[in-house]
Amino acid sequence: LKTMNSLFMMRLTEGDEEYLKQLEINIPADILRRFRQLPQGVYPDGSGTAFLGIFKTKRGLICHILKNTLGPKLLWA
Repeated sequence: LKTMNSLFMMRLTEGDEEYLKQLEINIPADILRRFRQLPQGVYPDGSGTAFLGIFKTKRGLICHILKNTLGPKLLWA
Protein backbone atom coordinates (compact mmCIF):
# COMPACT_ATOMS: atom_id res chain seq x y z
CA LEU A 1 0.00 0.00 0.00
CA LYS A 2 2.97 2.36 0.26
CA THR A 3 2.96 2.89 -3.50
CA MET A 4 -0.78 3.41 -3.76
CA ASN A 5 -2.23 6.60 -5.23
CA SER A 6 -5.86 5.92 -4.30
CA LEU A 7 -7.60 3.84 -1.67
CA PHE A 8 -11.32 3.19 -1.23
CA MET A 9 -12.70 1.90 2.08
CA MET A 10 -16.27 0.73 2.55
CA ARG A 11 -16.01 0.64 6.35
CA LEU A 12 -13.47 0.88 9.14
CA THR A 13 -12.87 -1.99 11.52
CA GLU A 14 -10.86 -2.22 14.72
CA GLY A 15 -7.20 -1.67 13.99
CA ASP A 16 -7.65 -0.01 10.59
CA GLU A 17 -6.72 3.42 11.93
CA GLU A 18 -3.49 2.12 13.45
CA TYR A 19 -2.65 0.19 10.28
CA LEU A 20 -3.14 3.30 8.13
CA LYS A 21 -0.91 5.30 10.48
CA GLN A 22 1.80 2.64 10.17
CA LEU A 23 1.60 3.11 6.40
CA GLU A 24 1.93 6.89 6.93
CA ILE A 25 -1.61 7.51 5.67
CA ASN A 26 -2.88 10.15 8.08
CA ILE A 27 -6.60 10.77 7.71
CA PRO A 28 -8.02 13.71 9.70
CA ALA A 29 -9.90 12.62 12.83
CA ASP A 30 -13.06 14.55 11.86
CA ILE A 31 -13.29 12.66 8.55
CA LEU A 32 -12.96 9.31 10.34
CA ARG A 33 -15.56 10.33 12.94
CA ARG A 34 -18.08 11.43 10.29
CA PHE A 35 -17.44 8.28 8.23
CA ARG A 36 -18.08 6.05 11.26
CA GLN A 37 -21.37 7.85 11.97
CA LEU A 38 -22.80 7.13 8.51
CA PRO A 39 -25.20 4.19 8.20
CA GLN A 40 -23.72 1.06 6.65
CA GLY A 41 -25.29 -0.62 3.68
CA VAL A 42 -27.95 0.61 1.31
CA TYR A 43 -29.66 3.89 2.19
CA PRO A 44 -33.45 3.96 2.74
CA ASP A 45 -33.92 5.85 -0.55
CA GLY A 46 -32.44 2.88 -2.44
CA SER A 47 -29.13 4.53 -3.25
CA GLY A 48 -25.84 2.81 -2.58
CA THR A 49 -23.54 2.84 0.40
CA ALA A 50 -21.04 5.52 1.38
CA PHE A 51 -17.30 4.91 1.15
CA LEU A 52 -14.12 6.75 2.01
CA GLY A 53 -11.91 7.77 -0.91
CA ILE A 54 -8.28 8.58 -0.12
CA PHE A 55 -6.21 10.02 -2.95
CA LYS A 56 -2.47 10.66 -2.80
CA THR A 57 -1.35 13.72 -4.75
CA LYS A 58 1.92 15.63 -5.02
CA ARG A 59 0.58 18.10 -2.46
CA GLY A 60 -0.61 15.50 0.05
CA LEU A 61 -3.66 13.36 0.77
CA ILE A 62 -7.19 14.23 -0.27
CA CYS A 63 -9.88 12.43 1.74
CA HIS A 64 -13.51 12.45 0.61
CA ILE A 65 -16.59 10.66 1.85
CA LEU A 66 -18.31 9.51 -1.34
CA LYS A 67 -21.64 7.81 -2.00
CA ASN A 68 -22.74 5.47 -4.74
CA THR A 69 -25.77 7.11 -6.31
CA LEU A 70 -27.06 3.82 -7.70
CA GLY A 71 -28.14 1.12 -5.32
CA PRO A 72 -27.65 -2.61 -5.80
CA LYS A 73 -31.14 -3.09 -7.25
CA LEU A 74 -30.40 -0.71 -10.13
CA LEU A 75 -26.88 -1.98 -10.68
CA TRP A 76 -27.77 -5.66 -10.79
CA ALA A 77 -31.25 -5.47 -12.33
